[in-house]
Amino acid sequence: MILQNVSIVSLAGAAVSSTTGSEKSQIYSYLFPVLGIMSSILISWRIKQYSSALVIPEELKSSSANGKNMDGKLVSRLSENTNSGKTRKRSPLQDVCPMAPQSERKLFMNGFLCKNPSTIMASDFKTLLLNHAGDLDNLVRSSVNMVTASEFPGLNTLGLSMARSDIAPSGAVLPHSHPRASEMMFVYSGTVVAGFFDTKGKLFQKTLAEGDVFIFPRGLVHFIINYGFSLATMFSVLNCQNPGVVGITNTMFVPDSEVVEGLMARMLSFTDMGMDDNSIASI
Repeated sequence: MILQNVSIVSLAGAAVSSTTGSEKSQIYSYLFPVLGIMSSILISWRIKQYSSALVIPEELKSSSANGKNMDGKLVSRLSENTNSGKTRKRSPLQDVCPMAPQSERKLFMNGFLCKNPSTIMASDFKTLLLNHAGDLDNLVRSSVNMVTASEFPGLNTLGLSMARSDIAPSGAVLPHSHPRASEMMFVYSGTVVAGFFDTKGKLFQKTLAEGDVFIFPRGLVHFIINYGFSLATMFSVLNCQNPGVVGITNTMFVPDSEVVEGLMARMLSFTDMGMDDNSIASI
């Protein structure tokens, strides 16, 4: 294993540079436990073979010369590598994030800056944005209100966002996807049919009543239809503070009304196929 171009042999050389006699044997047995079948003399000879050609970092030399604990240095190095790895693997919170030219760089973060800890209040963790139904006077007779960290400061860094969906009778939430999040939906009132399509074009749908929960996997196209005779309301939690929304009607170069009418007819046909709740159908 190599820690920032420092091989285990160089670490061993640095560790024994100021030790003598039996102390070396103890260090060798500590560094090479899997080589117990080899004598400490043979291990010593192997290290001496390579130590002359090694360049030992000054920080390790000084640490060894001053008798400081080498274990602490190694743990620190490992911790730095682990933390940097976590940073590199962090999920994106925007659609794209190309590197800015050096001359144009300012402060653009993958997320939002935190408030001064001394100014944080309980109100930062409460929102009233989901208290009321949205406007249902539209072609699809539905409304979706999504609350992300942009509108609800307390969500920042928590990897969460929320949404409220209201659907009038014969209405629907048109097919869409969330490229950065999975969605868990709770039916607060009404009866709905919810479904999603996998990457092979198969439809998975269920009829949901009050109190039921349904999951839409990340990135998959999904929809909701009011299958009852009263207003249906759902609350959802998504596992990203900026999940994004890709709507079918917004990505097609045809009049919205034509797309909506076609999608509504197709979605309603799924519920008229006589499929039970465990059925799977192809598009």
